[in-house]
Amino acid sequence: MRIDAAPLALALALLPRLLPQSPVATVCMPQFSGELAAQFIESSYRVAPGGLSGTFRTRQPAGMMLSGLGFNRSGGPLMFRYNSGIATDGVHLLLADRGNNRVLVWNQIPESNTPPDFVLGQPDFESNDSGSGRHQMNWPISVAADGRRIVVADTYNDRLLIWNSFPASSGAPADLEIRIVWPWSFYIC
Repeated sequence: MRIDAAPLALALALLPRLLPQSPVATVCMPQFSGELAAQFIESSYRVAPGGLSGTFRTRQPAGMMLSGLGFNRSGGPLMFRYNSGIATDGVHLLLADRGNNRVLVWNQIPESNTPPDFVLGQPDFESNDSGSGRHQMNWPISVAADGRRIVVADTYNDRLLIWNSFPASSGAPADLEIRIVWPWSFYIC
């Protein structure tokens, strides 16, 4: 197969950033000679269509995705992207999974690789769309809990989200939102 080297140069520049997070592909390129060999393992992705132009324009929608879980897909309840804040009240465990725009909640602290019981900021464990509704998040960086309330620093929405009691199901909207510029960390007294 012949690959045009112009669009390939951009792909090669991006590969080192994409591959450390990807269990899907192994790329072999000891020295760039105009050829790239990729070995796909456990892949269910479709083959790239023929006739791609190799040019890009501003705001061009993606035509395909190399390595990843799909658009607006988190990878499931135990696939974290840029997790940052973690909290417990001694009973529950909460994890801010900022790259997936969600907070994962376990009703009891797990002793093994156990999926969370529900998720805040998303309707289910598979979605990861950002949003600004009280039931959505955009880059939640920190979380706190005191056994009664949950507080989340929803950083890219410039707000704190507060649940006055622990929700029972995924996607539950916050009871209160406090507007604050670029919140990163806080604690409950």
